[in-house]
Amino acid sequence: MKRFLAIGSVLAALTLSACATKEEPQSKMVDEVPEIVEVDLSVPETAKIGEEVVFTTAVTQGGGIVEDADEVKFEVKNIDTGEKEMLEAHLNKAKQYEGQYTFTTKGTYDVTSHVTARDMHVMPMKQILIKQ
Repeated sequence: MKRFLAIGSVLAALTLSACATKEEPQSKMVDEVPEIVEVDLSVPETAKIGEEVVFTTAVTQGGGIVEDADEVKFEVKNIDTGEKEMLEAHLNKAKQYEGQYTFTTKGTYDVTSHVTARDMHVMPMKQILIKQ
């Protein structure tokens, strides 16, 4: 009987040790902050009603051009009326994101570039004055 208890104890110990969870190497915690996505928005200072205006946004990170942004849009907002419109941007040959807009009303407008890239969202803004 003692023999069965001894064998049972050994088997139980082996079974429990086999079931013990092995420690997986933990993923390294990155203490480094990722480099910031930088956005350079270009908007003309003035334009005329009916004139097509081109907005461009250069997106970089760590000195390299970002061609794989998740989303780039331009928000055009009339400061006087509060009306706004969102425009889709596309990557041009110069590897900048570009959008075109034709203003139909004079006034001062805020143009905001909404850039979502590499888990960051950046929103630089510039103004444009539309004359008749």
